[in-house]
Amino acid sequence: MILAHIEKRFPGDHPRKVALRQYLASVCEDFVNRGLADPKFVSELTSGLDQKFWACISEALVADRLRGKNFGVRKTRGEGPDFLVMDGARRVWIEVVCPEPVHVPADWLDPQLGGVVNGWGRAKRSM
Repeated sequence: MILAHIEKRFPGDHPRKVALRQYLASVCEDFVNRGLADPKFVSELTSGLDQKFWACISEALVADRLRGKNFGVRKTRGEGPDFLVMDGARRVWIEVVCPEPVHVPADWLDPQLGGVVNGWGRAKRSM
């Protein structure tokens, strides 16, 4: 279900898009399988709403970067900060914030593969 949704979001056969889809699906599935995702993660990720999609992706990517850390046991998932990481006896709470891309040029949000970003987001095809 996760991979199918990510494939719809990033269609195409370019090797970079294929690798991106596989990586994002793997990170999200691992996030769920490790018990770090809250109960609504998959439904929000696949809801079709951009903000929810990117917020879910952001949480899964942060969890992937924190892979070697010891996550504390929480009584309830989905309430409070996203992660409780234990540093010895010290608790470190982490909340992932993913702002909406408001007033961001469209070509920054959809760069062309093989292109070079030039200036304020204008993609220029390289030869």
